[in-house]
Amino acid sequence: MPGSNSKHWVLLAAGSKDWKNYVDQANVCHAYQIVHRNGIPEKQIVVMMYDDIAYNKKNPFPGNIINVPHGPNVYPGVPKDYTGEEVSAKNFLAALRGDSTAGKKVIRRIRNSRGTRRRRNTVDDMASNRKQWFLLAAGSKDWVNYRHQADVCHAYQVLHQNGIPDEQIVVMMYDDIAYNHENPFPGNIINVPKGPDVYSGVPKDYTGEHVSAANFLAVLRGDSQAIRKSGRKKVIKSRANDSIFIYLSDHGGHGIFHFPNSTLYAHELIDTVKEMSRKGQFSEMVIYMEACHAGSMLDELPRFSKVYAVAACTPDESSYACFHDKRRNAFLADVFTAYWLHHTKSKKLMISTFDDQFKYMKRKVQENGTELGVSQTPCHYGNAAILHLPLSELLGCSSERVRREYKSQSRNFEVNDAVESANVPLLIQENRIRNEQNIRRRADLQRKQNELKRKQKIMDKAMQKIAQRCTADGGSQALSERCEATRLYELKVVAERFRTTIFNWDEEAFVVTRSHLQVLVNLCECGLEVQSITAAIDYVGQRIRF
Repeated sequence: MPGSNSKHWVLLAAGSKDWKNYVDQANVCHAYQIVHRNGIPEKQIVVMMYDDIAYNKKNPFPGNIINVPHGPNVYPGVPKDYTGEEVSAKNFLAALRGDSTAGKKVIRRIRNSRGTRRRRNTVDDMASNRKQWFLLAAGSKDWVNYRHQADVCHAYQVLHQNGIPDEQIVVMMYDDIAYNHENPFPGNIINVPKGPDVYSGVPKDYTGEHVSAANFLAVLRGDSQAIRKSGRKKVIKSRANDSIFIYLSDHGGHGIFHFPNSTLYAHELIDTVKEMSRKGQFSEMVIYMEACHAGSMLDELPRFSKVYAVAACTPDESSYACFHDKRRNAFLADVFTAYWLHHTKSKKLMISTFDDQFKYMKRKVQENGTELGVSQTPCHYGNAAILHLPLSELLGCSSERVRREYKSQSRNFEVNDAVESANVPLLIQENRIRNEQNIRRRADLQRKQNELKRKQKIMDKAMQKIAQRCTADGGSQALSERCEATRLYELKVVAERFRTTIFNWDEEAFVVTRSHLQVLVNLCECGLEVQSITAAIDYVGQRIRF
């Protein structure tokens, strides 16, 4: 069709059903992936298939359809325009001639009796049959945690450049960094040394005390009634054909992701995702998590779910901050996130896959760890079939001009100044003391530094006493082992008792107790009754004073 307004239309139909006819739906799914990857927008593709193969009881890999031996899953992302009994000769011909009287997706516009074009429920009339949704959350506050909000702001800018509209991005951040009294450049946040401001234009969907675990989960599942907030309650309004991408950045512990004044537990996140999947609220979901012990939040994801997740490190490892800025006295970014955003900005996302990105991030983060003599290993969980999807399926895609400009400005990109996240508050406080000229203020800063170290020592003693009281071996195994957290519900009960009885990390520096949570995991995993552990916590709590 000549002319600047010409379009390519595609109608794909699998006319069969039942497991014995697997090949027909596999052919159509594969054809869709090729056509879509070749640049045909989804709104110009109509797919008809019975859709009884991917989750057929005979399928040993639920949610998976392949079209060549050992090939990639070609099912994710395929539109469900006509399924079940809707797949008929009558509907096929109606879709082909543009007859939308059945209220379904068709191939062309139609004219009314006067000869003018009338907008009907046609493919061209639909802005998109599939939306990409995003939830970006920085779970920390205070200047020492500068990098978490910088990570989220930068992620927003990347998605915005990739063409994602603001109404499909929800941002949660405390918003106490840009105009913090310690910021020498008010209103400015950067995420790489000498980099551009990433704060300008970022939506303030949830700020301050509204950045909470409860609101995060409510936003994710689209439950505006559960939002604890006045005014606009922006949530993810995803449908069965939509994708959801989640990025979180903050401190973490075993089975825990920290929010200001609240805690997100692993089982709460996993249960929410499972329920959303059961209700058909998305076609694919991808989660990237930047936090210490991030793997422990994601390792219980079902392997054959519609969800794929990447953790900055294994359940037993710390994450690392990077890019120390002397003028700001802050670490600008996190190692894992820095490499993720660099890869996303520099690659052709319609070609590069999630597998390509994961391999790049894992290699670069591990290389950085090797230089420091430490271990940080990104790991992934959930549905490995999503690895074969191009990144553009969930992240959008920037223009060639934007990508070329970024690559010219970021040649030889590497992180530097990497330090373990738990050490960041101490290092920043030491710099404050060193740079303070006023004797009285310097003494006050030193007092706060000593207080932080004192609390860490008390925490060591408290955990030792809890382990000793719970076990027959004097707590030696509980204090030394690194068990994987599998009893997630029990862990929440124990951790909450610890938080409310001994050390409230919602009000104190979470890094003081982050490493101690492994002891609680070990006690839960060794088969002890929850009541025994909580009784020991109560006993020690009555005798420990901070």
